[in-house]
Amino acid sequence: MGALPIVGVVRHRLSLLQHFWALERRGNRGLPNLRLMSRGFLSNRAWLYPLDRFDGHLFLTDLEAEARLPRLNSTEAMALLGDKLLFHEWVRSGSFPGTCPELIGLVEDGRATAPDGSPLPRADVEGRAMISKPVDGSGGRGVRRISSVDEVDRRGRFLLEAAVVQHPYASAIYPHAVNTIRVLVGHDEASGKTILLGAAHRFGTERSRPTDNFKAGGIVSLIELESGTLSDAISDDGGPSRTTLPRHPETGTRIGGMTIPHWNDIKTLALACTRSIAGLAYVGWDVALTEKGPIVIEGNAALANPNLIQFHEPMLLRQEVRDFFAAKGTISPNRLERIRASQRHRAFEAG
Repeated sequence: MGALPIVGVVRHRLSLLQHFWALERRGNRGLPNLRLMSRGFLSNRAWLYPLDRFDGHLFLTDLEAEARLPRLNSTEAMALLGDKLLFHEWVRSGSFPGTCPELIGLVEDGRATAPDGSPLPRADVEGRAMISKPVDGSGGRGVRRISSVDEVDRRGRFLLEAAVVQHPYASAIYPHAVNTIRVLVGHDEASGKTILLGAAHRFGTERSRPTDNFKAGGIVSLIELESGTLSDAISDDGGPSRTTLPRHPETGTRIGGMTIPHWNDIKTLALACTRSIAGLAYVGWDVALTEKGPIVIEGNAALANPNLIQFHEPMLLRQEVRDFFAAKGTISPNRLERIRASQRHRAFEAG
C-alpha cells in the first residue's frame, strides 16, 4: 500500500477528531463527558438521548454519523441537494415528483434577478411575504422572513422564496415559523428497495423564529411511522436532565398524541423523491404540510443527522433499519453481533 495511503488515513482521522471536538464545544457548555466521548458520542447526548431507557448499542454514534453517513451518497447527489438554486432548477425541469416553495428570485451581492436571470422588478415583490436563505446554507443559518428585497444581506448569494402558508394544525402549535417534518429515507439502488428510516417533527419557538431549527431553540417530536402520531416534544435546555413537552411551551397547544393530517401522502412523497435522484442512498427530506398537500422545503444528503430521531429512540431499534445500515457499511458486522448478544442477554433476563 505504501506510505501515502496511510498518511491519508491518518489525516482523515485527525480531521474527523478535530471536527468532533468542535461539535463537542458548540453543544456542551460544561465539562466533557469522557465516558460518552470515548464511545463516540457528544457529551450533550447524556441528557438529549434516552440512554437510560434503551440499549446503548442501538444508537448510531456521532462519530459513525459524521464519518460514514456522508459516504453513502454520490458526489452528484450531494451537490444537487447542497445547492438550493441548483435544486430549484432541477425541480422546475419536471424530473422531481414533488413541489417546492415558489422561487421568486436570486439576490447576489445586492443585485436581484428573477429565476430566468432577468432583473427582478422590485415593485412586483414589495410587501410580499418572502423567505431569504443562503444558496449553500444549512441548519437554518442566515434564514430570514422579509417583505422587501432591501432587507436581504448585501453580501453573498441568497434565494428568495415565497413564504409557505402551513396547514392549520401546524400553525396552531406555533404560527411564527414553518414547522417542518424531517423524514429519513434509505434507498438501495441494487435491489430497488426504499424504506422509511425514521421521522420527526420540528416546531419553532420564540428563540428559533423564523425557523424551527432545534439548535436555534426549536423543539422536536418523534413521529410514529405507521400512524403519524406525535410523541411529546423535547427541547435542549443545556442539561443535565431531559425536558419533555406534551404541549408547546408558548402557545399551549397539545403536541403529544396529535396525528399529522395526510401522513400517508407525506410518506409516499418522501419515498418517491428519494427514488428520483440517482446516487441518493440516504437522505433527510424537510417537508411542510399545506392545505393543498405536502411540499418539499429541501433535501439533506451531505449529512442527514439522525439525532432528531435519537432524541427519542435509537436509530437502530428496528431490524430493517439495522439491515440497511449494515448493508451500506455504516455499522460493522461486529456491531451487529454486539446488538444481537445484548438482545439475547435481555431476553434471558426477562424470561
